[in-house]
Parts: sequence; C-alpha cells; structure tokens
Amino acid sequence: MNIIIREVREEDLEQCAKAFRDAYREQPWNHRWTLDRATQYLREYYEFSKFIGFVACDENNQVLAGLFAHERTWFNSSEIYIDEVFVSPQAQGKGLASKLLSKVKEIVDTRNLLGISLMTRKGFPAEQVYKKNGFAKEP
Repeated sequence: MNIIIREVREEDLEQCAKAFRDAYREQPWNHRWTLDRATQYLREYYEFSKFIGFVACDENNQVLAGLFAHERTWFNSSEIYIDEVFVSPQAQGKGLASKLLSKVKEIVDTRNLLGISLMTRKGFPAEQVYKKNGFAKEP
C-alpha cells in the first residue's frame, strides 16, 4: 500500500471524521460518534488559528489516519499540542501514527519550538504508540 502523508485540507474533514468515528468505535473506547458530531468536533480543531494537521491517505486519496494539533504559546517559546491522533481500524498496525508524529517532529525542528505535548490514558493502546515514538511521561 502506497501511503501519502500531507497536510489536512478542509475537504478532508468528513473523511477524517469517518476514520475518527470508526477508530473510536473499537475497543477499548466503544464511543458512538455520529458522522455529523465527529465532523463538527474535528472542524473545531481545524479552525484554530494555529492549527497543525496531517492525514495519511492511500493511493486513492482515502484518509486512513489523521493527526490534529495546534501550536500554543508558552512563556519562553511555543510548543505543539496534539489534540487527536486516529487511525481507521483497517489501517492500524501499519505505522501510520508514527509517520504522522514524525511530521509534527519536523515542524518542531524547523520552527525551533520547545517540543510536543499531549495527553493520553494510561494503559490504552495510544500510550504504547507514543512511547515507541520517544514520548515520556512527565514526572
């Protein structure tokens, strides 16, 4: 499968919402997002003034995964805060989340930012993905 990583565009939001909805319907979350609510939720992030977002698409430009984040001001610089990372169930385990996180790390380096912050639940699958990609729990 040929994967393309690119910035999120407004016309991607419904496909992103579908991937997001499908990902969170699975264990351990079992959330029941409607497509409309998921689209609204992601659009709110997309409309942030300092939005940063990437999608992983297949060769048919179908969104398989996404990362929604934003740059936020900190006392001595800025950092990127990751709001959402999601991978559709059929694309999980293929390294897409790692590829999306790599794009965010590139932005941190090119803009000389402090780093990346995020929150996740302990013991959930995302925790292992973040650890694998060099993230550490704050003391």
